[in-house]
Amino acid sequence: MSAVAESLPTEMPDPILFTDSAAQELDALRGGSSDAAQALPETQLLTRVEEPLPKDLAHYLDSVEREILIRALEHYRFNRTAAGASLGLSLRQMRYRMARLNVNVDSDVTGLSGGDHD
Repeated sequence: MSAVAESLPTEMPDPILFTDSAAQELDALRGGSSDAAQALPETQLLTRVEEPLPKDLAHYLDSVEREILIRALEHYRFNRTAAGASLGLSLRQMRYRMARLNVNVDSDVTGLSGGDHD
């Protein structure tokens, strides 16, 4: 083992995740300028993200992408062109992703009668 590896701590502290706006709000609340700062304990101001890591990253990302595609399609009444544009995708990219993730736009599901829904 190298000298650098031996000098590293064996346990790293858990990071507390928050956005810049949350940090600014925290600073404002700690300034004591409002009664809200004194009413809220610090444990309510910051929350930890304690989500387990996925076992299969590719499968997890595919399921997230599939869910987003389905939500966009439902929002745009299964119009692939509009749904894709809302996600920054061309119709060709939308079709490719739908095929890869097995997202089907069938007349049974959408209530639309046959044909291309674009």
